[in-house]
Amino acid sequence: MATNRNASIDAMRFIFILFLCPVHCPAVSPFPNGYIAVEFFFVLAGFFIYQSYKKHSDIGTIDFTLKKIKHFLWPLVLSLVLLVLLDRKGYIYIHEMSPDGILSTYFIRIPEFMFCQGLQLIDVGHYINVTLWFISILLIGGAILFSLLKSFGHKTISLILPIVTLLGITYLRSFGNCGLLWRPQLPGSPLDCNLIRGIIEMGIGVMLAYAYEIKKKSLDRYNTLVNVLGLVGLAGMFLIVCAKENYDTLSLFLIPMIIVACMQPKTIYSTLFKNKIWSWLGGLSMYIYFIHSFVSAIYYIIVSKISVLNELPLAVSLIGYLMICTLAGVVLKIISEKLYRKTFKVGISFF
Repeated sequence: MATNRNASIDAMRFIFILFLCPVHCPAVSPFPNGYIAVEFFFVLAGFFIYQSYKKHSDIGTIDFTLKKIKHFLWPLVLSLVLLVLLDRKGYIYIHEMSPDGILSTYFIRIPEFMFCQGLQLIDVGHYINVTLWFISILLIGGAILFSLLKSFGHKTISLILPIVTLLGITYLRSFGNCGLLWRPQLPGSPLDCNLIRGIIEMGIGVMLAYAYEIKKKSLDRYNTLVNVLGLVGLAGMFLIVCAKENYDTLSLFLIPMIIVACMQPKTIYSTLFKNKIWSWLGGLSMYIYFIHSFVSAIYYIIVSKISVLNELPLAVSLIGYLMICTLAGVVLKIISEKLYRKTFKVGISFF
């Protein structure tokens, strides 16, 4: 496993995954806009896509994408298998309880095992682990951006991505509703708006990484300002997550503040999150994401059978749910890494 992890970035990964998981278990969620955490992960992914492009200029888009697929493969397979097993017990939606209906229900799971959630090959309502659309978009959008960088180099950053970002945000906001970034499927198109959303935000991450590479040395002179903006960014994201209204677009200004503050040495972030435990917790975030839908399903099964659990204070339910998600993430990580080594005969490599 890579040892040169940024503990501050890992701390943010863990914090934002804790905001995100309860969104898919509304009974325990105090975060009306917890899904905004996805924006952080998209922008961060774009930041590291640019760094990968700079460090590994000899790697092609196919190899770059295959590396990510290998990384995601076993968590995806294991999380889907667990949900399919629940499905067979009748705990998860099957659209027709007949031999043909059950067969077709499992047949349409195939795109899920192929990272195709973001391509709208089937009705999103029939996905057994609907949250994996993010992983699908991460792979598809990441491949598109890496290919653009390989093909057009600096023009991607100076021309293509600014145009794509402006047009994409304008389109997503054209529906009204206070700048909400999430939208339904485009009318008459096989593409989901989340693909546009992902490419926009990863593109912002790419442009941020480029700007940071140029300015990072000079930022040392403005350490106080970086600290202030970093704290403003995190506080602002917390307020957005907890707000009753949608302020999604604002997050695209706040997230870069957080990432830059985390990347800079000698900031308040590097002081607060210097303990190695944060790198360990950050390394769990992906596994928690893969498994949290299964945990949510189990939660509702247990609560339906033990009604007294419905009477617990929200804070107790939330903490218990997040602890179980974290423990489940640990188990999934251990099993996935063992299977990864046996399958690919190499060590684990994180981006």
